[in-house]
Amino acid sequence: MQAKKMGMTILVLVGVITSSFVFMEMKNADAASIGRTLYVGGNGSNNFTEIQDAVNASLQGDRIIVFPGFYGNVEINKPISLEGENAFTGAVLISADNVTFSGFAVKDCYRAIIIEGNGNIVSNCTVLNSSYGVKIHGDDNEIYSNKIFKNLNYGICIENGKGNNISGNGVYRNNYGIYVKDADNNVIEGNVVTGNTEGIKIQGGKDNIVRGNHIAENSNDGIYLCCDSEGNIIFENNFIGNSMNAKCYSRNNLWDYYKEGNYWDDYDGDGARDIPYGDKDNHPSPTPYNISIRPGKIYIISPADGSNVSGTVMVKGISEDGEGVEIRIDNGSWKEADGMFLWNFGIDTEKIANGEHHIYARCGNSSAEIIIHVSNEGKMPSFGTVMFLGAFLFVMTLVRRIKAQEKTSKKGKCKN
Repeated sequence: MQAKKMGMTILVLVGVITSSFVFMEMKNADAASIGRTLYVGGNGSNNFTEIQDAVNASLQGDRIIVFPGFYGNVEINKPISLEGENAFTGAVLISADNVTFSGFAVKDCYRAIIIEGNGNIVSNCTVLNSSYGVKIHGDDNEIYSNKIFKNLNYGICIENGKGNNISGNGVYRNNYGIYVKDADNNVIEGNVVTGNTEGIKIQGGKDNIVRGNHIAENSNDGIYLCCDSEGNIIFENNFIGNSMNAKCYSRNNLWDYYKEGNYWDDYDGDGARDIPYGDKDNHPSPTPYNISIRPGKIYIISPADGSNVSGTVMVKGISEDGEGVEIRIDNGSWKEADGMFLWNFGIDTEKIANGEHHIYARCGNSSAEIIIHVSNEGKMPSFGTVMFLGAFLFVMTLVRRIKAQEKTSKKGKCKN
């Protein structure tokens, strides 16, 4: 009888423990499905100081907002959303599926962004000045509306991945702009690929679509197909000002689709346009296609907003479109900065008054602004600072007079 009771007790305990685990799993699943918002940087008391700490603390479906600042490397190993607000990171590894990564600048890395998972999105980012830009190993990822430039090897590379979509990106001044290696069934659409050594290279890739891209001013080839690349469809692209607009060491690719070919700036207007060493564009367009991407942004990366400075200060920044940058101090005249994608401008703060000053930068329709506080010994404060101090002293003097009058009035009442 006692053994039977003990057996019943054990069964009850097992049931309680099992129910507890089930409840905890359900609770965790509910928390993951709701999706919290975590913050990195900024002034919040509960904000994380590093992106990786927030990722480690996150649950599936969470959203992480990253305020302006400079942060370290990060591995994203769960399906979450990271949104940067003019935030700079080190190298990024996306090892999970269904991650959203947007609004960041990734610079000065060996490999800037590596995507090993599937179904991820990288958008509205700046990737620059690294050995390698964006590397994709997974499937069904989307890389769109990014600016990717001045990377020593490739801007974007798909290797052994399929079903990926590369669209609406500005890809400038890399060695390879977009490189497809042993990868099939990907879409490269609506990108501006300019100023690279090789614009687009497909090496051993099959059944990829290259459509509606502006491929211009690349120093070797606009597009280059080799190594048994077959079944690729290349149409509605602009090929302008490349050293060689197209080169193809593979056959059985299509260079027009439903009577829509490509625009070639070297086409003589007579019949099909031959593709060197390969196929033909049977329906070349007489006019360029209208291809546009989002305007580039401009960043001021140093000095930090709100910095106290003295002597000579070097203002440094990034311009996504590589156009000329102009700088203005307060209401002064605009002056040209040095450099294009990476630019700088020297300011001798000895020539301006102490106090608060606004630094403005512009490039095209994009602009940025920071505030600096100049403090040089022996210098007069700025006019704004003098006015503030004068107003403050006036108010304090007025307050003292009012208090003195109140004391005099009280003394008179006491005498009566």
